[in-house]
Amino acid sequence: MKIEQNFDPDFEKKFIRHQNIGKRLSKSMVRGFIERLAGIARSIDNDIKRRERLEKHLEIQKSTDSSEYGYTRPFGDLHAALNYATEIHEPGFSENSLGESYLLYQKQIESLREALSHGKIKRVFNFGICYAHVDAILAQEFPEIQFSGIDLSPHNKAFNDCEFGHIPNLEIITGDVFSNWQSDDFNGALLFHSRTLVLLPKIFIKKLYSAAKTAGFEWIMGFEQNGLSEETLSPFTFDLTDRPSVYWRDGMYLHNYLAIAEEAGFKVKTAENFKTNHTSPDYKVLTFLARAAL
Repeated sequence: MKIEQNFDPDFEKKFIRHQNIGKRLSKSMVRGFIERLAGIARSIDNDIKRRERLEKHLEIQKSTDSSEYGYTRPFGDLHAALNYATEIHEPGFSENSLGESYLLYQKQIESLREALSHGKIKRVFNFGICYAHVDAILAQEFPEIQFSGIDLSPHNKAFNDCEFGHIPNLEIITGDVFSNWQSDDFNGALLFHSRTLVLLPKIFIKKLYSAAKTAGFEWIMGFEQNGLSEETLSPFTFDLTDRPSVYWRDGMYLHNYLAIAEEAGFKVKTAENFKTNHTSPDYKVLTFLARAAL
């Protein structure tokens, strides 16, 4: 018995052509071609996921409720605080350490020390304190100044209280920042924020700065990360011109903090975008100091 396979003539021609091509290609060339195709597929998949994240975050930009933002995992905020604490206590934590934290902390301590050394500021309020490393150092250096830090998470408060509860002029509170500001005296105080507003929408920041002005804060000092936007793929400008915020990456945004502060009634005194040892080449931290206009 003899059974012959029958194929469409066009298919045979294509098959033969492909076979001849295959003979001329080495295995490594074929493997390289397949790997390139796989890379393209992964890139397309990443682009789709990035676009989905972008659309999600552009939608939630419309809310002023800070509880809708930030860490999404259970105990994510506490996990961040523990990471910072572990990083600080690692042997060899220095200016040569990879990452942003060491150089960022040093810059914050220097900037706050300069602002506080004139003796006019009697209170510092840290919005989104997470881990009170910098606050604890300066609270002990300036015992006559009251340092307060607020965090949404009661777990972060408990952790900070365990770490720094022995410092009498440092308090960690939890809850709504606007309610807190309505029930206390902040005349002449300094509002500090770091690695926090980058997670929040512009509409919330406008509300925060305006409420700070109403509450009597005289100063705002900010330290917020920035880099090349996944939304625009172009540099972002920080100046005194109002412009839309854009999505950066990983649930973070690029805001023109300087213009927002000016609109709220503060005058920007200094601003600098400095580089740390973060592994991303485009990654920097914007720092600025603004004072309430008379």
